[in-house]
Amino acid sequence: MNIVQRYLSLLIAFVLFHCSSAIAQQIGTAVIKDKLSNSDSVLTSQRMRLNTLTSACSSPKLMCPGYFGNTSVYYKTYTYVNESPSIECINVKMQVACASQVFCSAYHGSFDPADVCNNYIADLGFSIAGGGNDSMSFEVASGAQYCIVISAINLGDTCEAYVLSISQFATSWHGSIVVTDSTQTQRLYLDGIRNTCQNAKVLCANTPIQGIVNHDCYFYRNETPNDICLRTTLYHHCSDSSSTITSAAYINGYDSTNACLYLAADAGVRDSTNDSLWYTFLVPASSNCIIVVYSQKDSVFCDDYVVKLEADYTVNVDESNSNNSTFHLYPNPVLKGENLTIETDVKDFDLVEVYDVTSRNVFSKQLFNDLTKLIIPTSSFNRGIYLVKVSGEKETITRKVIVE
Repeated sequence: MNIVQRYLSLLIAFVLFHCSSAIAQQIGTAVIKDKLSNSDSVLTSQRMRLNTLTSACSSPKLMCPGYFGNTSVYYKTYTYVNESPSIECINVKMQVACASQVFCSAYHGSFDPADVCNNYIADLGFSIAGGGNDSMSFEVASGAQYCIVISAINLGDTCEAYVLSISQFATSWHGSIVVTDSTQTQRLYLDGIRNTCQNAKVLCANTPIQGIVNHDCYFYRNETPNDICLRTTLYHHCSDSSSTITSAAYINGYDSTNACLYLAADAGVRDSTNDSLWYTFLVPASSNCIIVVYSQKDSVFCDDYVVKLEADYTVNVDESNSNNSTFHLYPNPVLKGENLTIETDVKDFDLVEVYDVTSRNVFSKQLFNDLTKLIIPTSSFNRGIYLVKVSGEKETITRKVIVE
């Protein structure tokens, strides 16, 4: 076992010892980049009718739309199992980069090419082509297998490129803040701004507030090869109307005496009187995160809350660690002493800045002569989370990076 592996194993053991929850079920978004070709399988019967109604968990179709024509078209299948202990809403987003019309549908168990209505669950309702995208969603029982089918609409049509983003699982916990829970000696200053994957805010711009409050924490590890945008939602069900709770997320560590160390995101507000709050944040591939729920007042508790963790389906998930194809930051996490590389295909960018969790600028460099690649040494950085800001006349992009 090398030093990094030993560090991670000790860190996970530390987190689990201090957290009140078990490890969460796996959460994530399966990102599939594929194509339809003339070597793929072919339907042996009629294709599905397009009735322009999109399936959704909130408004499922009660039956298959039926059949249309007698065309034998190419198709591909992707099979998954809902390993969550509860029924889950599976969200499927399809992006199509070819001129041909492409269709998406879903099935219980497996797909029968001789009958496109057999085992039917859901469908998009219409076809997509030429750079278009759309989503559908459907519920799957705990432990059940489901199948996503991508098919052409017209006989002989192929598609050189499409992307599927399939939400895998979500998980949630019921919890309570009680006097016997673990304590922390700082709480974050609530600035009224929620963190999101699309708009990461500068964290800990204001000094944390001193004072002992009780907290719960929940552990999750991103085992997928992709970075994942996670959404945390906190539902307040405390019977005491004076109870106020909030939540924050940390990457690869949590220190109850330092609210800013390892901080990845926070809600920016507190939750009270049957309200709900949410925020999103990016979890790098093979990284750990800790969701902390804590009281905003000393000696004030909450007898019932629910915290839910799920993939944020509104964000385009890519194999890079950026949600914007023009900006790539790697490796992330990066070991202290190694070089951090930034690449972009936007020649307008002229300034790169790096800030620590206290908003202190630790690196700044002007870009000249249309430079699109920059190496940043990390030997002078402390271990923790940093905000990387790339700016130009027309656009500014910010991303978080972890130094281990």
